[in-house]
Amino acid sequence: MTVVVALTSDTPAGQELHLLYNRGRPLTDADVVRAAQLVDTAGGRAWSRT
Repeated sequence: MTVVVALTSDTPAGQELHLLYNRGRPLTDADVVRAAQLVDTAGGRAWSRT
């Protein structure tokens, strides 16, 4: 659910996360780390704590 919150956050981080997921290729280890950072920045982690 946190990823959905991030993807729908209408933030630059959410937009970057959307682009990352829609590249059409599997995520690398570095991509997964970046995706986690973007979810946090876009508010997904904060949402899960409310």
